[in-house]
Amino acid sequence: MRGKATFDWQIREDDPQAEPAQPAFAAPRPTRGRWTTLLGLAGVFLAALGVVGQQVVRRAEANLARVEGELAAAAEAEAWLARREALYQTLAPLPPPWREAAGQAVTAPAVEVQQIELVEELALVDLRVNVPEAPWYSGPYRQVRVYREGPEGWAPARPVEALWGERAAHTTAFFRIEFGARDQATVRAMARSLDLTYLQLRRDLGLPPPSPYEQMTIRLVVGPGFDQSLDIGELRFGGSTLLTPPPELLPRPASMALAPALHQAVSLPLAVKTFAEARGRYTVPCEWRSLANGLGLFLRWEGKELPSRRRWEQERKLSSWLDDLGPPRLEHIIAVGHDCWNLPAYMEIEAPVYGRPVPRPELAATLIEYAVHAHGRQVLPALLRGFARYEGWEELAPAVFGVEPAELEAGWQAYLAAR
Repeated sequence: MRGKATFDWQIREDDPQAEPAQPAFAAPRPTRGRWTTLLGLAGVFLAALGVVGQQVVRRAEANLARVEGELAAAAEAEAWLARREALYQTLAPLPPPWREAAGQAVTAPAVEVQQIELVEELALVDLRVNVPEAPWYSGPYRQVRVYREGPEGWAPARPVEALWGERAAHTTAFFRIEFGARDQATVRAMARSLDLTYLQLRRDLGLPPPSPYEQMTIRLVVGPGFDQSLDIGELRFGGSTLLTPPPELLPRPASMALAPALHQAVSLPLAVKTFAEARGRYTVPCEWRSLANGLGLFLRWEGKELPSRRRWEQERKLSSWLDDLGPPRLEHIIAVGHDCWNLPAYMEIEAPVYGRPVPRPELAATLIEYAVHAHGRQVLPALLRGFARYEGWEELAPAVFGVEPAELEAGWQAYLAAR
């Protein structure tokens, strides 16, 4: 009998063919490639985070440096203002100009500070002096002065070359100009006109132009490194060297720029030097000695506007004589015997007219000024050549000026009355 078959089914949990039960919301298991992607994204995020962090740090450091710099600059500016305030109080007892902007009443100061430049313990102060302290200043003038800061405050100091920078040289047709870097632009601006002035002086004195085959270079030293009174009337030259202070140190009219001020300061000793060369080429008899010296004075002071004590003293001496004795005569210029003696510099002996000494060279300078105004500059070399040829005004006046002595004298007196 065929028996009944029975099946006893069993399912093993570790059967590889069996399908595990799936949960309702199970996340898919990541594969190896997905893990790589996730790790890469995390690296990019961390790298970006690091860059941003570095930028934040750098910005913070830059802001800190800027704040520190601003604080240091503010402290330096405050210290500078305090030093400048103290310097202002030294220069003038009146309040500094900047207080006027705050609405405070300020009287026009005798001295106005245009600019201050601090160089360590020294200060270069550009001043406008509205009330000159000496009579030879005809009006307000500008000048740079040097001050030094010490334990007791600011005090006037001697200029030093270091304030003008490294020395340099500029060569023209006739000059080698040595100067500090501060004056480079000023020197170059006036160099060409100085050459022209030198040529004109030589023409006025009947001297030939310098030969290109001769060593005629004149050395001009512009600098504070020598004893100076800052009066252009004090001549400074020796041999072929001219000396002058930097233009900033020269008292000059308030409207005058530095280049023409330097030109005028140099042209004065240049005129004296060139006139001395001409005097060595001409014979000047004793009677014409004062007239020759007057020609030299005319060339020295022609066109000069820089204040000068020496020139003021000469003009005061001349004005006093003219005010007391009236119009001059040509005979007053004729030199007398002692005018040709070589007297010591401290002696001054002049033959009197109406009991008073005659300022012959100063009078002669005004005659030369009139002659150039009325007859032209050609009378200057003609006069130098005529000294040895003609005796007395009867011969000299027609030959040199083209007029009779009476006409020359009348024109001169009228010119002085108008002047």
